[in-house]
Amino acid sequence: LNETEEGSKLRIEKLLSCLDQASNMYDRLEETQSVVKELRNLRRTSTDETNRLQVEWDVCKAEKDGIAHELEQTREKLTLFKQELDKMEEQMVATKAQSHDLTAQILRQCHSMETIVDQLDHDLSHTTDKCKSGRVENAASK
Repeated sequence: LNETEEGSKLRIEKLLSCLDQASNMYDRLEETQSVVKELRNLRRTSTDETNRLQVEWDVCKAEKDGIAHELEQTREKLTLFKQELDKMEEQMVATKAQSHDLTAQILRQCHSMETIVDQLDHDLSHTTDKCKSGRVENAASK
């Protein structure tokens, strides 16, 4: 009986040991399931965050492309305005040269007119003097 008790005792101890192992494995399984659940939540959150970031990236890229397009249009307008300004400057230089030429021509004509007026004034004074002396002579002869 002693042997049977010993054998039973050993089996019970073995069964208790197996039960402890099973209990430990069950605890680890619950921990693992909890970790798996947390990882799934993290993956979902990560996926959501990745999607949100992708949307933000797409919006930023679209804005950048829009700004780049506007910048290119502005550069083209500035180039056209610069060409127009260059043409206006060329016209202004040509107009200024014409203005100088006309001013010089007018000054020459004014000088010529002054000379003519001075000559006419001189001739008129001379004629007036002759007329006065002719009247005086005419009056004296009467």
